[in-house]
Amino acid sequence: MELKRFEIFKNQDQENGYFDCTLIIDGKKLFVHKYFLASASEVFSVMLSDQWNKNDELKIENPDYSYENFYHFITFIYSGTCNLDAENIFVLTDMAEFFHVESLKILCDEFLSNMNFDAGNIVQAFEFAQKYSLEKFENSLKNFIRYNYGDILQTEAFLGFKKSFVEFMSTICKYDM
Repeated sequence: MELKRFEIFKNQDQENGYFDCTLIIDGKKLFVHKYFLASASEVFSVMLSDQWNKNDELKIENPDYSYENFYHFITFIYSGTCNLDAENIFVLTDMAEFFHVESLKILCDEFLSNMNFDAGNIVQAFEFAQKYSLEKFENSLKNFIRYNYGDILQTEAFLGFKKSFVEFMSTICKYDM
């Protein structure tokens, strides 16, 4: 059933797909079913309610959300899976948070926890994990710091690290080493 539902969405055949809503992202149309969006996300439920939306079109006006990324996001709602990669993972995590799609956020957390980072981008990764409360990702960063502590201290950026990251590092070193 889920596969058939996804095939209908993927085909984007407005005449045969029984779509009852059109999302407009970057001027491009994406035909959807309100029921699937509203059942997956309280935010969509409110956005699509008659109180807020008097017609069957909904413009998504966030410059960070491209049509392609939004397509991946809606694909997840229809199928329970989507293609995550290093290019879209940060935007899809943000979308999962914004639209309150917890199952996608969990999938993103898992994906991020398996990504490779280095001493040069560990602070940005930490800030992202903190911002979105990504527990698995944060734990993988702790492991990275634990095994690369010396390299991190040797980076030119070390003296400019934010206090929150230095405190995070110190708790890892104090309790985990």
